Amino acid sequence: MRQAILKQRINIRALTLNYGTLLADGAAEIWGLGHFLGKPFDPAAAGIAVAPELRQQKS
Repeated sequence: MRQAILKQRINIRALTLNYGTLLADGAAEIWGLGHFLGKPFDPAAAGIAVAPELRQQKS
């Protein structure tokens, strides 16, 4: 629902990322993030910051 509301607002840009996809194909997701954020964005630093061990475990 939030995404639908954001899409209706012409003055707000939103980017949705899936953490699982980020872990599986980090380069593509990080490229998209960099494209969204613009300069100065350091994709190498962002790639290093992705830590699969920090993903929350659901019991």
